[in-house]
Amino acid sequence: VGLKGTDAESREAVVAVILDVLGRVCDEGFSPERVKTAFNQLQYSHREIQSHYPLRLMNWVYNSWLYDPDPLTYLRTGEFLGQLEARYAADPDLFVRLIRTLLLDNPHRTVVTFEPDPTLQERRDREGAEALASRKAQMSSNALAELARESVEFERLQDEPNTAAALATLPRLPIAAVPAIPKAIPVDVRKLDADIELVTADIHTNGIGYRALAFDLGGLPEDLWAYVPVFCSLFSRLGTQELDYTEVAEQIASSTGGISAGRFIGTQATDPDQLHAYFTVNMKALDSTFGDALGIVERLLTQLSLDDTSRLRDVLKQSRERAISQIVPNGHQFAVQHAARVLSEAAALSELWGGLPFLRLLLRLSDSFEDAVGELRVQVNRIRKFLLSPPRLRAAFTGGQDPLAKTTDWLGQLTAGMPSAEHPTPPSIGTKERQTGLAEGLAMAADVAFCTRAMPAPHVSHPDAAPLGVLSQLVSYDYLWEEVRAKGGAYGGFCSYNGQASTFELMSYRDPHIDR
Repeated sequence: VGLKGTDAESREAVVAVILDVLGRVCDEGFSPERVKTAFNQLQYSHREIQSHYPLRLMNWVYNSWLYDPDPLTYLRTGEFLGQLEARYAADPDLFVRLIRTLLLDNPHRTVVTFEPDPTLQERRDREGAEALASRKAQMSSNALAELARESVEFERLQDEPNTAAALATLPRLPIAAVPAIPKAIPVDVRKLDADIELVTADIHTNGIGYRALAFDLGGLPEDLWAYVPVFCSLFSRLGTQELDYTEVAEQIASSTGGISAGRFIGTQATDPDQLHAYFTVNMKALDSTFGDALGIVERLLTQLSLDDTSRLRDVLKQSRERAISQIVPNGHQFAVQHAARVLSEAAALSELWGGLPFLRLLLRLSDSFEDAVGELRVQVNRIRKFLLSPPRLRAAFTGGQDPLAKTTDWLGQLTAGMPSAEHPTPPSIGTKERQTGLAEGLAMAADVAFCTRAMPAPHVSHPDAAPLGVLSQLVSYDYLWEEVRAKGGAYGGFCSYNGQASTFELMSYRDPHIDR
């Protein structure tokens, strides 16, 4: 159990809260509904077919095989879960007894507290410089000369290309092993009531249904664009007009594998100046709970409530801390979004929704919550009401026939209650004319830098789009790897071509240099 964002003085209080909760759990027990929810959630971990699924199955085999147990142990997770569920049915106190024995009555526990030290890096730099100076003072002139010679030789070796014999030792995937024509997934597009299009894909999903909604943001008033990512962060983390957040969270956990709101930015395939922006809602659920899951999504769309001031403040604080914690791990993304924002409207919107403007808005809403909460409620509710129009809605589903039928019926019921509206117009966020030649720097509390260069590039519809995609990979794994990673000491170097935003981007990651 861990907490972040607290203070060292609260250490004992935090431990007391953890033990108190465990004690109350043992006294009150778990309701059968909550236990059923836990078993449902565990189903996703072994049934869901995600990317690299075959490699994931291989890793499960290795995780047991390497240590001599049955190699198929982890592949039988579903069987073991069934056995555990049967044990619980025969012994409802099973989990309470385990918590008391293994946690509450177990004296072998460790409490670790990490405290930030604002002087740590300065002290490390000073100690490092002193250690190097001391070491240098102990070296003879001949030893220093030899060190300089070795440094020159090391740089020469780094600049020397690999020999053909050395390159031949690397494993390669022959072109013949790659299908000339990519595998096509059978896709069907059907028209529903209110001219809603439902896209379905015919692939095996192992008893899990996936449903995606996309609401066209064309015509959204300019003053609301900045609040779209805030709405996304609030969407599944608040209550509704009928249920408080705790009840909503319990329903989400019991009936779904997760509900998430997001945003999509793109351009028309053949027109770089026609921006497409969508608010998206994704949901997955077991076939057995899919109908209940659809009901939860509908309530969030139509009844989301921002009236619980305490919960709203907590969610904003959590979103703020999460965004701040992503600055250093994703510093290159913040830098490249900022650099590319002046090159196209799609790039400008990407910066507005996922870069520094979004972070600054979260900081303002959280730090000045009492003054900003009224404005926040108004803007988010304006966005929500703006979305609820049949012409704005697109839908997609992947899964079995029963949840597909439920999705089709549900979409008809959802749109029947929506007010009619005109078809959305192409979105515009009021960005300035494109600019090039800007050189900027952003200061941050980090030991390393993230350097980037963004350049205008042809749109994805241009004949040069495919070669630029290949070029970006070659530059990433060849030149930037050698110059930025191996020679420059950065943790990574990347090149990316974004055909939708019409940008070509170069980035370094955790870079000790700025002007190299």
